Amino acid sequence: MKETRLVCDLCTEPRRDAVVTLALNGQKGVAPTLDVCEGHRLKLIRIFNPKKKPGPAPGTRTDQQIEQRIMTFIEKHGSGAPTPISLATGIPRWTIQSAMLKMREAKKLVRDGRGKGATYRKA
Repeated sequence: MKETRLVCDLCTEPRRDAVVTLALNGQKGVAPTLDVCEGHRLKLIRIFNPKKKPGPAPGTRTDQQIEQRIMTFIEKHGSGAPTPISLATGIPRWTIQSAMLKMREAKKLVRDGRGKGATYRKA
């Protein structure tokens, strides 16, 4: 009994077994085909698929949204530190801290105290 085995057209020796046959469309007449292994299939998909659009990933917060949530918390409580604001808003503490430092440089907030005990209030 004769057995036919497809091998990858792109691999060098040793040739791996092909997992898929791709047809190269866009030409008139018969479309040429290419037998490829899994590794080359993934490389071809990366080459021919369009890239993602640049910009923030869906669900990320902008600096303006974070600043708004910080200001809402501070207006409600009078002042605040990064950890309680983080717990109340669900935004990571380091994100709150960096946004508060930017707001302090922009003269939107004033810091009272130093180190871990520092609190921020509206300027």
